[in-house]
Amino acid sequence: GSHEATAQAIAAARERGQKVIFYAGINDSHTGVAPSDLPMSKWHSPYARDTADGLARLYELCHQHHLHLVFKPHPSAKSDYLEKYLSDAEHFTSAVGGNIYDLIEQTDATASIVSTVLYDACLRGRPTVMLGRMQLTGQGIAYETTSPDMLEPALLAALDEGWSAERQANFRTHVARMLKYYLFSWHGPAQDIMDRGPTEAAAYLQQHLAAEPIDYRKLDDLPYQTPGPGLFSTLQASAAFLAQLRGWLPSKRPAATPSHA
Repeated sequence: GSHEATAQAIAAARERGQKVIFYAGINDSHTGVAPSDLPMSKWHSPYARDTADGLARLYELCHQHHLHLVFKPHPSAKSDYLEKYLSDAEHFTSAVGGNIYDLIEQTDATASIVSTVLYDACLRGRPTVMLGRMQLTGQGIAYETTSPDMLEPALLAALDEGWSAERQANFRTHVARMLKYYLFSWHGPAQDIMDRGPTEAAAYLQQHLAAEPIDYRKLDDLPYQTPGPGLFSTLQASAAFLAQLRGWLPSKRPAATPSHA
């Protein structure tokens, strides 16, 4: 997984006439994707069970369409499922330990389930393919998928159409909206960009204490909306989810073994 070996593998793919996709793995449990039977998991990732499942789906498409897949697992996640792909140098490269920014710039499109790496790709002028839902959803920026049959056309469209002028404009609008309404800085240098710090964040929270919470489990059949009346609705929804999680966990514990005298 050295930088030089990855660059050589990408160069070899180019020589074979292949386009190259970078797939960024995520920390499945920390992003709400796993366990896959959690109530919120299907909202974050409607069809990919986890990073490994997303990898299998993308690899199959790369094999079918003479594409090359570069995969970097999340640094804090296990990647013991890679062994079966390593023998296929024509369609797959493992970039464990690779530099995210180099991988974005060396490839033609970036894919992930729910990763801020997709923002990095947008900032570097690369098309993005989303296997899940996150802040970019519904903004006309990424090539979005919410079912398995959408992945193939989205991937091919991203490689064919690329980072179009329309998507660039939508990304600029999205960033401007986030800076104006949703982002606060917790330290000095970033506040020069965001123009709002901890004091403004506290005032914002206080202003929205009575906001109506949004039930994200009911958004499957609705267009994605930026969280409701304000940031506090997101906090309320999170609290409701945690309460639901506390009720879910006991059902997953193994039954106690009866003790014998």
